[in-house]
Amino acid sequence: MSKVVLDTCGWLAYFADEPHADRFAPYIEGDERVLVPAIVEYEVQRWALREVDEEKADEYAAAMSRHEAVPITAALARRAAELGHAYRIAACDALVYATAQGRGVVLVTADPDLQGLPAVEFHQKAGASGATKKAKRGAARGRGEFG
Repeated sequence: MSKVVLDTCGWLAYFADEPHADRFAPYIEGDERVLVPAIVEYEVQRWALREVDEEKADEYAAAMSRHEAVPITAALARRAAELGHAYRIAACDALVYATAQGRGVVLVTADPDLQGLPAVEFHQKAGASGATKKAKRGAARGRGEFG
């Protein structure tokens, strides 16, 4: 059984039953070992409390708790800062990416800001046009510095 880190957008697509949710369902429902960074837990809960209700937020938390939680440590924060700087990605994205890099696993995402980075499996959202200018710029400048 392999491991992956599933980014917030994958969980949200699944819970919101978005058109591309089927791309993430095998990770959540299947035999994959999904690592759940603490920041992903936060982002999903924050979204659920804002967009649905507390009952659904609890349901989503229970679904996520069936997978391995990964806390934010000082070492992870430092690595995220390095990766965030190198690839010019936001703090939350850098924490998620650093979690995957630190565990030596693939990051599965639909976040165009992470598209093109090493060890990222990108699933484009239905109707989306691809990587943002920021993601392309960051990947081009940082590629190969941390691999």
